[in-house]
Amino acid sequence: MHATPSPTSRLRERFVLTLVFLAACWLYLGNLGNILLWQDEAQTALIAKTVLARGIPYGTDGVNFFSQERGAEYGENFVYKWQTWLPFYVLALFFQLFGESTFVARLPFALFGMATLFLLHRYVREATGDGKTAMFTTLVLCVSIPWLLLARQCRYYSMTAFFALLALYGFLRIVTGRRWGETIFATGAVALFHCHYLYVASLLAAVGLQTLLLHRDRLLRMLLVTGVVIGINAPWLIWLSGMKYGQAYSASFLDPQLFLWRLTGFARDSAAHALPLPFLGAALAVGIGLVFRCRPPRGRDGGCTLSPHLLTPLLFIVFTLVALCASAPAPFFRYLSPLLPLYALIAGVVLRLAWQLHPLVTGALALYLLSRQPLLPYFHELTHDYTGPVERIVDHLKANASPTDVVAITYGDMPVKFYTGLRVVGGLTGEDLAPARNADWIVIRQHLISDKDAEVRDFLARTSDWHNYERIVLPGPDVPFENRESPDEHLFASPTEGPPLIIFRRRPST
Repeated sequence: MHATPSPTSRLRERFVLTLVFLAACWLYLGNLGNILLWQDEAQTALIAKTVLARGIPYGTDGVNFFSQERGAEYGENFVYKWQTWLPFYVLALFFQLFGESTFVARLPFALFGMATLFLLHRYVREATGDGKTAMFTTLVLCVSIPWLLLARQCRYYSMTAFFALLALYGFLRIVTGRRWGETIFATGAVALFHCHYLYVASLLAAVGLQTLLLHRDRLLRMLLVTGVVIGINAPWLIWLSGMKYGQAYSASFLDPQLFLWRLTGFARDSAAHALPLPFLGAALAVGIGLVFRCRPPRGRDGGCTLSPHLLTPLLFIVFTLVALCASAPAPFFRYLSPLLPLYALIAGVVLRLAWQLHPLVTGALALYLLSRQPLLPYFHELTHDYTGPVERIVDHLKANASPTDVVAITYGDMPVKFYTGLRVVGGLTGEDLAPARNADWIVIRQHLISDKDAEVRDFLARTSDWHNYERIVLPGPDVPFENRESPDEHLFASPTEGPPLIIFRRRPST
C-alpha cells in the first residue's frame, strides 16, 4: 500500500506543478508560428485541408499532389493511407475553428505535448505512490529540448506519446483494480492506432507480457479489452494491408544488417538526446550506494521509489525499439517520440533514488542533465525571428507570381504548396513532370535529399530552355531544410552560411 502524503507535501507538489504549467505555456507555445512549416509538417497541413474539403484525407487537392514516396501513400482515388488519420482530423478541426496559419497548424500538437507532461506526472504518481518521483520525472521532460522540438511539430509525434502513455495509465489502473481502467486503456490504444499503427503493436505486446509475468489474475480482463481494441481496429488493419509500404521499402524490411544499423542509430540518439550513458552509469552507482547503505526501496516519507509497475514502460520501450528496427525506413529520431516521456521516467526514478542517497547527488545528476540540453539556443528560438530558405522562396513567389503560375522545384514543394496555393510540380511526389517543361518558376535547391529529388533536378536540367529564364539570387543561404525536428539538424537561429539561394523566372514572351 502506498503511504498517504502529508498535506505539506501535497501543497508543495501542487505549487511545483503550477510553476511547470506556467513554464510549459512559454516553452511549448512561445513563438510557435515563427518558423515556417518544413516539408513533413506542411504535408500534414495540406492533407488536413483535404479533410475540410472532402471529408476524408486525400493525397491531392486536385491541383497539387502531397506524396513524398512517389505516390506510395495513395490508395484508390488518391485516398491517403500511409499513416492513420486521427492527426489529420484533429488539425482539420483546428483549421475550421481558428483558420489556417503556421501557429494553428502546430497548436494542437503542442497542446498534446503539454498534456503529456501532466499525464506523465499522474501516471508516475500512481505507479510509484511517490510525489518526488513524479515531480522529478515531470521536470526532466519539461526541460527536454528534443521532446519540445518534437511536440512543437505539425506532425503526429506528440499525439503518439500522449495516447501511448494514456493506454499505459489505463493498464496500470486495470492491474491495481481502480475504476475506468479498461475504458482508459481501450481509448488510449485505439487512438494510438489511429495516430500511428506501429506503436499499438508494441503496446499490446508489452502489456500482454506484463500480465503473464505479474498479473495473471487480470488475464481474462486484459484478453477481453485487447479483443475490443483489435476488433475496433480490425477493419482499418484490413484496409491498411493494401498499402504500398512493402513496395517502397521491401529491400530493407526485416533485413538483419539493416536491423543492426537502425538499432545502433536509435541507441546512439537515445543516449545523445534522451538518456545519456553516463547517467545510466550514475544510476548503477546510486543503486550500489543504496545497497551498501542498506536503504530499502522506499523513501523516508514512505513513498515508493521502485515499483513492479515500472516494468510495463520498460517492456514498451524494448518492443517499440524492436518494431522500429525491423520496419523503419531509417533510424530517424522522431520515431522515438512515444519513448521520450518514458526515458524521462527512467531519469526521474534515478534522481529519486539518488535523493535517498543524498540530495547533493540528485543535484549533481540534475545539473549534468541540464548541461546536455541546448537551453540557451532554444530560448533564442523562442525570442527571435527565424528566416529560412523556404520562407524567402515563399515570400518572393507571393510578391511576384501570378495565381496561374506553375512552379517547378526539386525539394521543399510542400510548404510552397501550403503557403502560396500555386501549382507546384516536382519534389518527392513522383508525379508526371511534363508541366515543369514550361514552368513559370524553377527552383533547383543546392542540396539533394534523395534520389527522388535528384530525378527532378536532372529532368529540369535536361529539358528546361534556360535561355528563357532569368536568374534571381535571393538573400540568405540555401540550407537543406527549413528546419527539422531532429536535435542534430535543428537550427535555433536563422542560417547565415551556405550556398546561395537561387530561383529562376521565365521571361515574358515577346
